[in-house]
Amino acid sequence: MGDFVNRTTLATVRSVNSPDYPDPPWLSIDRATLNAINAIPLAYRKIAGDVVSEMDAAEKAAVDAAVAAALVASNRATTASEPDETVESLGWRVRALIELFNKRDNYLVNRISEIQDAMDAMKATAGNAQAMRDAIPSSWLATSTRPRSEAVQDFKDDINAGGADT
Repeated sequence: MGDFVNRTTLATVRSVNSPDYPDPPWLSIDRATLNAINAIPLAYRKIAGDVVSEMDAAEKAAVDAAVAAALVASNRATTASEPDETVESLGWRVRALIELFNKRDNYLVNRISEIQDAMDAMKATAGNAQAMRDAIPSSWLATSTRPRSEAVQDFKDDINAGGADT
């Protein structure tokens, strides 16, 4: 029976039948070395010749950066597919948020259109400055934003009404 480390994956095995683990890719090691290797997280192991050691801080940072980049790429792919997901609740939530933002954007586009129409009416007005001021509708001056609680309730209502189901 022997202890081995795989030269490619740096995984270790303990007390196995030696002929089943030929060299390469397996490296025979003693029990103390195996315990030392197992104390190093697998992601931070490296091998040079027949010596397995722990990466230095810069190498660990590079590994961590690669893992973080892979996680970001995975999360982006998952999130990008969520609006098309019709079974999972996250897909419903994403579609509901898209719908809420779409409603907001439509509202803003309508307000811009109203302002453009008012400005056209003001330009077409003949007369003094007061007549032009009178052509400006008061409804397109500052508008109030809706409270967060109303937005949350609209989100919940849209989910409950099935607005994000398709």
